[in-house]
Amino acid sequence: MILKPPSRYRLVPLLDPPEERILCAILAGYTTYAAIAQRLGVTQGTVRTDISRIYHKIGGHNMADLILWAWRHGYTLGESPPEEDG
Repeated sequence: MILKPPSRYRLVPLLDPPEERILCAILAGYTTYAAIAQRLGVTQGTVRTDISRIYHKIGGHNMADLILWAWRHGYTLGESPPEEDG
């Protein structure tokens, strides 16, 4: 089971779709770059870059900050991360 953002509104600061998918994977228990990359079919470098971007956007410094921010902004249990456009 993967956590996904609420569909009724976009979060501020705005996370782009790849960042949202990574955030959802983290909230679902995929907490290593390797596990997230394998789950989402991307490289570990992509995961590392996107997590850094998320930290910058939310003013966080670690996974605990990221998880707390997500829960405070309405991320809930869902079937899958947001679909990739294109």
